[in-house]
Amino acid sequence: MPEDARLGKTVVMAAGLIVIATLCVAAILLAGSRPEDASKSPASEESGQEGNRSGQTPAREPTMIGGHRVLTEREALVQDARWYARDMDVPLKEAIRRLQMQDDTLPSDLEREVKQREPDAFAGLWLRHKPDYGITVAFAGDPERAVEIATPLVEGTRWEGTVNVKRVEASMKELNAARAETEKIFDRLKMVHDSGENVFKNRIEFGVADKAMFQRRLQALGLELPDHVVVNEGMARPT
Repeated sequence: MPEDARLGKTVVMAAGLIVIATLCVAAILLAGSRPEDASKSPASEESGQEGNRSGQTPAREPTMIGGHRVLTEREALVQDARWYARDMDVPLKEAIRRLQMQDDTLPSDLEREVKQREPDAFAGLWLRHKPDYGITVAFAGDPERAVEIATPLVEGTRWEGTVNVKRVEASMKELNAARAETEKIFDRLKMVHDSGENVFKNRIEFGVADKAMFQRRLQALGLELPDHVVVNEGMARPT
């Protein structure tokens, strides 16, 4: 074999041995490395997040919608409470307490109970915000009867001692009957209107665009409104 050929073969073999040796060293290094070292990113090590290394749960990223951060349930409650405290002139702590009570189903349960047991006397129920906070029951019968129904339901709850009974003239059944009668009158007058219950004043309120026109047409037909009904100018639904 020529000298040049032997020299070339020797060089190739030497290069091959170098490659094999390099691969072996790399394999040894990889086998000796710890899994947790491989999982660490340069950013996490440089940032020095002690909380994560100590096992603490990192803070959750805020929820974003349309580029705006969504308030947590607690933050929303406090925000609403601030508005309530300002409007009702009460401390923030009291405002939070009242708003949390409003999530309770007891007022609805009490309304259903009184309505079922005294349908001819029940006249409405609402949450009272001034001068104190609690439940007001409008009742067209003996107030003591409403108290008798309410006491077992609120006893031992946050609502105990907050229920007031307001004696009124007309029950809800009577108010609805007056409303139905007035609807028939409006049909004869051929006037557009809307209506709603005003339980605070124990009456039905109708709204018309032109009250003077309503009165002229009512008088022309010789008609009268039933008791516990009033007509206001303006089409906004009464509250």
